[in-house]
Amino acid sequence: MRAQILEDDDQFGVWRPDLECCLVSLEYHAAAHTGILRLPHLNCTDMSGAIKLFAAIDPDVETIFTFQCGEQAEDCDIPDTAYSRRGSGKWFAIPCATMRERFAAAGGGPWKI
Repeated sequence: MRAQILEDDDQFGVWRPDLECCLVSLEYHAAAHTGILRLPHLNCTDMSGAIKLFAAIDPDVETIFTFQCGEQAEDCDIPDTAYSRRGSGKWFAIPCATMRERFAAAGGGPWKI
């Protein structure tokens, strides 16, 4: 699948129909079985699309974190949603408000909930 470049700027990313949003970047940490998606500001991903994307990289993926880029290029990234697989193999989502609250409590940033 070929992604369409929307703008010549890293903050806008490329449209991914499987994620139902634009994607700026992705990382995968194989030892931790953890994926990270960076999305443009105000974008959020489709849960099943994110899981399928990382399951294609590693069928044993356990956790996926999504972050929105800050509104301005110099702003820090904003924790969005996390997806985690339970022992039963079922996936569940940790909503953005909870993610931001946990990151803020850990000293990770001044995000509004």
